[in-house]
Amino acid sequence: MIKNKLKTIEENIELVRENFPNNLDDFLDLGLVKDGIYKRIDSSIQEILNVCSIINTDLDLVFPQKEMR
Repeated sequence: MIKNKLKTIEENIELVRENFPNNLDDFLDLGLVKDGIYKRIDSSIQEILNVCSIINTDLDLVFPQKEMR
């Protein structure tokens, strides 16, 4: 499961890298390609969070409570 998510992240990063322009003006003119770049980055961030959640669950970790003073 994690391997598939990591593969998706890797593929997304490679697609962004291949289609990313050399300067800001070209990027701003991309239109739908720019939207696709944003979507691939967003998808990769979500996959990273999913991997963290899976690891957290598998290791039976919990979020820390407020510090006691």
